[in-house]
Amino acid sequence: MVAIIKISASIYRIVNYNENKVKQGVAHCIAAINYPKEADELSISQKLNRLLNQVALNESKV
Repeated sequence: MVAIIKISASIYRIVNYNENKVKQGVAHCIAAINYPKEADELSISQKLNRLLNQVALNESKV
C-alpha cells in the first residue's frame, strides 16, 4: 500500500488508516527503510514519529 500524503491531510490519520488495513489483513507493510527496527517490530507511534521528523526536516514543503 502506498500512502500519498497531501499537505492538508493529517499524518496521524493516514498512519492510523493504513495500520487498520494491515490489522484487517487487507494490506501489508512492505518496507520500513531507515526506521530503527524492522517493519513488523515498529509500533504505530514509532512510525508516526519517524514521519513527523521527516516532515519537520522539510518544512518548506508543508
